[in-house]
Amino acid sequence: ARNTRAYVMSIRDSMYVESAKAIGASDMYIIFRHILPQLTPIIYITLVMRVPGAILLEATLSFLNLGDPSVPSWGRMLYSARYAGAFFRFMWWWIIPPGLAITFLALAFVLLGHALDEILNPKLRVRR
Repeated sequence: ARNTRAYVMSIRDSMYVESAKAIGASDMYIIFRHILPQLTPIIYITLVMRVPGAILLEATLSFLNLGDPSVPSWGRMLYSARYAGAFFRFMWWWIIPPGLAITFLALAFVLLGHALDEILNPKLRVRR
């Protein structure tokens, strides 16, 4: 939220927003035509980069049996495997699939976030 606010404040003080105010553009026009298009990539990148943390947090809470027991989740599957003794009985098919699913989903969002950041952030673009 702080980064977004700081970015909005820097856009608000830019020359083209001041020019739009000078010719009598309404605040809503300035927001939707000048500020929001500049802000959209930042919002997408922030959202995509925070999703893996939420996925891992939910899986961790469910694994510790602190999640909602009525909602199926991969962390709950790992908790059930631990409770049933799958670790000691070498029943890998109870452990590996949910663990890999959590890992690959979080990795997919991280890679998506890096790709979006590279595409949408002009400072990271490489000239070819």
